[in-house]
Amino acid sequence: AEDRLAGLVPTPLLPESALVALAHEPTAARVAAHLVVLAYPGAVEIAELASRAHPVLFELELALLRAFAARLARASSSADANLRGVIAWKMDVTNAMTALTIAAGARDVDAPACFLPGGRALGREGFVDACAADSRLARGDRLARALGESPLVGIVREIAGDGGRLERHASSALLAAQHRAARIEPLLSAPFVEFLLLVEAQSLDVR
Repeated sequence: AEDRLAGLVPTPLLPESALVALAHEPTAARVAAHLVVLAYPGAVEIAELASRAHPVLFELELALLRAFAARLARASSSADANLRGVIAWKMDVTNAMTALTIAAGARDVDAPACFLPGGRALGREGFVDACAADSRLARGDRLARALGESPLVGIVREIAGDGGRLERHASSALLAAQHRAARIEPLLSAPFVEFLLLVEAQSLDVR
């Protein structure tokens, strides 16, 4: 349970007591059922997928990502420019990682349906094109072209189609950017975002 709680931050939807209870649930189905009781957004879909005789991890991840994207979309409506940029970056990274996962082997999925709105650099067409790449090198090249002039391009080329490294490198780059922004505009969202990213870094070890 302690390992599951590492790097998590309590929120109004999931306070500390809820996180502790979830960490002690023995199966994904039990976690999902608990989320339904807590009225967590997207929990019903997650519970339906988790309760199957043979749950598919990729489908569960997509359901979690859809719920995550919906929460970010709601948050962006009242966010400052910095936080809107962070949200867009997170969605671009999320879509890039999903594209790499699909291209690496999850070929029996509907790629266009896996795309999540909210990013700025990676559009649906470029996402679908990257999903169809037949090698790790091709995946990286297609993603880099689709990202245009985004700072993510350099990261994508460096990681050469490795989704795990993409998450770490992108988180590290965002943390550095928010540290700079926090020094320039300490009264806006950057200091809080930097704190959250530092907590995330504890589990990703990107510092």
